[in-house]
Amino acid sequence: GQMRLAVLKANEPLKICLEAAARIDLARARLFLGEDMQGDIPEVGDEGIIVCKRARNPCLILRGGIRVVGYRLEMGIESQGLLLSGPNAGGKTVVLKTVGLLALLVRCGIPVPAGDSPRVDFFDVVLADMGDMQTIVDDLSTYSAHLVASRIMLNRTAQTGNSALVLIDEAGTGTDPAQGAALARAILESFLSNGARMVATTHSMQLKNWATEDSRLEVAAMEYKGAKPTFRLLRNAVGESHAIETARRLDLPKRLVKRAEALLSEDERSLLALQRSAQALEQELKEKVQLAEQREADARNAARLAEEQALVLEGRAREIQNKEFALHAKQDQLSSKLESEFKARAEMHEQKLDKIIKQLKAGAGSDGSNVLKLVGDNIEDLRLERDAEAELMLMEQKRRAQIPGALKEDEPLGMGDWVMVLAQTPWYGFKGQVSRILGGSVGMPARISVSIAGKSIDMFKTQVGKTTAPLPKGNKAKNNKPIDHRDLSKFVF
Repeated sequence: GQMRLAVLKANEPLKICLEAAARIDLARARLFLGEDMQGDIPEVGDEGIIVCKRARNPCLILRGGIRVVGYRLEMGIESQGLLLSGPNAGGKTVVLKTVGLLALLVRCGIPVPAGDSPRVDFFDVVLADMGDMQTIVDDLSTYSAHLVASRIMLNRTAQTGNSALVLIDEAGTGTDPAQGAALARAILESFLSNGARMVATTHSMQLKNWATEDSRLEVAAMEYKGAKPTFRLLRNAVGESHAIETARRLDLPKRLVKRAEALLSEDERSLLALQRSAQALEQELKEKVQLAEQREADARNAARLAEEQALVLEGRAREIQNKEFALHAKQDQLSSKLESEFKARAEMHEQKLDKIIKQLKAGAGSDGSNVLKLVGDNIEDLRLERDAEAELMLMEQKRRAQIPGALKEDEPLGMGDWVMVLAQTPWYGFKGQVSRILGGSVGMPARISVSIAGKSIDMFKTQVGKTTAPLPKGNKAKNNKPIDHRDLSKFVF
């Protein structure tokens, strides 16, 4: 009893809470549905604009198990409508339904599966004429049912302007092709004149030709490649129906397909053959373009890698050259130091000799046998010390300079001679031409400059050996053996 009385007293607040909970639950359901469709919240306006980078059909996404092809759609900015053409079973009606479902999802506040940053404006009315609406009860045939639907939609769009979205499937069909196309064009022109946004599909050549001339419409076609549809939307293109190919693809008896081709006029058969040839050429061209683009990308990557490697090698070459210059400078410094020390010791020995000579002169008048013996011993010792040091220095220089097969200091070498680096340096095994010959310092061999791979490398004359000029590219050595190109991959710079 008390609970019932409490509920009766709180009747209105409880209703308000229940309605709020229902609204929250509905909002969450809309959000979850949008997430299931991988949708994004679009920009919404009231100018009748639809711009989608990758519009996909929500029903196909929710069905799952297949890859859903996306379409790039633009309507309401440069054109009021879109006229779709293409093969049977190629996806025209799917595009038509996708546009309508996107508009209805926006009306319901549900995120739309249309790619990044989509814009789908709010349409007050979304009208569609699809399928067969014939009925015996109302005495309506297939074509008369389309006319009744067109009349209703024309009345609804008379005052709505750009806030109406009209979808028409297979415009101009169901009656005499010429008269049906003329009447369909008049109806479509009326929708455009009312300011409505419109998407229509057709197989009529008259409507295709008109759409290419009317600036209010944009033409698009469903791609047909490799004798089958790809379900991709090609903008600014007019598609063919490919009825014969569709019948062949759906395994209609071959004799019927051949009979149908035979019943075509000569011009129609020629056009059909031309279409097949154009498709084959288009496919071949696309494959060649893709191959060329891939090769171009590979070439750019290879050039970039080569430039980077060249920069690295150039930096290493500069580093090596700087180290060589520093080493040569240190060698020159050591040679100068040794020469100075040698001269100082020679002067010291000369002073000792002068002192001995003075002692000899001082004792010349007396019995100087002990002095002469002493002088003889000292002179012999001094001469042995000087000769040993000079011999050690000479042997050390010769040891450093001697490289198997390398030039000696007195061997001739001229400008432009081809030489090979024989010293254990980073340029070991490289061939080059002598570009400059420099003089050597005291106790050191002559220095030369060699052009190797476009760079001028300084080194000692005794570090290289004479060789022949390299053979031109493409030539082979005798006995048909390939030229031995030195493997430089193991060199450490």
